[in-house]
Amino acid sequence: INAEYGENIPEGLLNTLMPFQSEGVMFGLSHCGRFLIGDEMGLGKTFQALALSICYRDEWPLLIVVPSSLRFQWAEAYADWLVGAPSNYTITADDINILTTSKSKIDKLINIVSYIV
Repeated sequence: INAEYGENIPEGLLNTLMPFQSEGVMFGLSHCGRFLIGDEMGLGKTFQALALSICYRDEWPLLIVVPSSLRFQWAEAYADWLVGAPSNYTITADDINILTTSKSKIDKLINIVSYIV
């Protein structure tokens, strides 16, 4: 992964990416983050999206739209890889917001919502 962007990704996550996942992140970066990850289930789309989103940390707040059943899994992934991780950005558990109703506010650095709220 390009050193300019890779410096923002925590080393543990960077080392976890498989070669095809790193290639996917680089493809996303080459398209300014505007692309669709269409891999089969179980191939690590979450890790690719997580790594790519970190590369654009200066542009957060981040909105993640997922099926309702995956909201907490995504929050857990961000917490596992970013909270307390040595990187150029400090993320705390308080920076992660799971929206559960249509009245929930998008007011954190990381906001996770389902298709239907």
